[in-house]
Amino acid sequence: MPQTLDQAVQNAYSDLYAAFAAKAAKDIDQARQLLDVLLDIRPGSVSVAVEAARQAGAKFHRQYKKALTRLPADLQLSLREWTT
Repeated sequence: MPQTLDQAVQNAYSDLYAAFAAKAAKDIDQARQLLDVLLDIRPGSVSVAVEAARQAGAKFHRQYKKALTRLPADLQLSLREWTT
């Protein structure tokens, strides 16, 4: 039995949502890996980047802080230690 237009739209939306969720998870994992390495070998670079985020304006800084909550707790702690 063929799909109705409603069903087709719902299926496309579900597929799109799943693709975005997978990409977001991959992006977060890449950020985690990069920050983990940078904190180990060039923590000063991370400090400079965090300071730039603070100075970029309130909206950017809010987005930065929200993004931090998606990182593993141990990495959040390391970032706080190097950037406060």
